Amino acid sequence: MSKPDSPLAGHLVPGRHGASGQAGVTLTERRVGLAEVGARRNRAGELDAALRAALALALPEPGRASAADDVAALWIAPTTALIVGPQARLAALRTAVTPAIAAVVDQSGGFVVLRLAGPQAAATLAKGCRVDLDPRAFGVGRVARTVIAQIPAIVHCVDAARAFDLFVPTTLARSFVEFLLHAAAAFGSDIEEPVT
Repeated sequence: MSKPDSPLAGHLVPGRHGASGQAGVTLTERRVGLAEVGARRNRAGELDAALRAALALALPEPGRASAADDVAALWIAPTTALIVGPQARLAALRTAVTPAIAAVVDQSGGFVVLRLAGPQAAATLAKGCRVDLDPRAFGVGRVARTVIAQIPAIVHCVDAARAFDLFVPTTLARSFVEFLLHAAAAFGSDIEEPVT
């Protein structure tokens, strides 16, 4: 599984954008590996066992994520998860999850992953997101497939500080970044160097 050059190279330039003063949000591209795993019919238990053995991850419950160290499994459909983490760790999926148990599809080139963090992260997202981002409704570990600014996205609330990982199709990543920067302009945003 390999991650091609980012479609945001030369577009998501580190630095300050929007209002001056303390930045309300930070935006960071996460260059990680992605693999979709979907259990074959009546094989969800075996997929769960294989994920636990290979990555110490449970097959997540609907609307949730499970995480272990630097890898996470995000629920995206019944008995289907998006596994996120370093490419080297995801390589274990190919041997642990056999074709009889589940389909494993490399999605590393299909999505761009952005982390939106800071005290105004939820307010920024709320300008275009259809999900109720209140912590009581969408707390740590919650996952949703939704549309943000007319772009399909997966949203994962990463921590109690209200950082969100956003997964958007590679072909729409530049438009999505433009939306985020416009939505955060009043709060000020810092774009950070990509994280691998």
